[in-house]
Amino acid sequence: MAGFVPICMRSTRLTATRSPRSGCPASTGIDLASATPAGELPAHIDVHPIPHNPAKGEPGDWHIDFRFVFRTTGDVGGLQTEEVDEAFWRSPGNLLDHELVRHITAALH
Repeated sequence: MAGFVPICMRSTRLTATRSPRSGCPASTGIDLASATPAGELPAHIDVHPIPHNPAKGEPGDWHIDFRFVFRTTGDVGGLQTEEVDEAFWRSPGNLLDHELVRHITAALH
């Protein structure tokens, strides 16, 4: 789960778990009541450049993903299509980023 960190949020984990009632819907549509954090700290932090987007008139900048691991019995629901193209479940063994797999596995144990 992810999201932008508004000034009113005190932590990145609170941002990851904010509810639709707060005006900040989860972009995957997963019922937040069914999600439990696997820890207090991010499992992984990814920093990468975002290229200039002339179609939107947006300059290039840097993007930081604070990746938290959650356990859930929920399923992917209605997507916030302005933010997410698709969402699906993958087991850690099917991810291509071996560093991310190591962090997820550690968070789950």
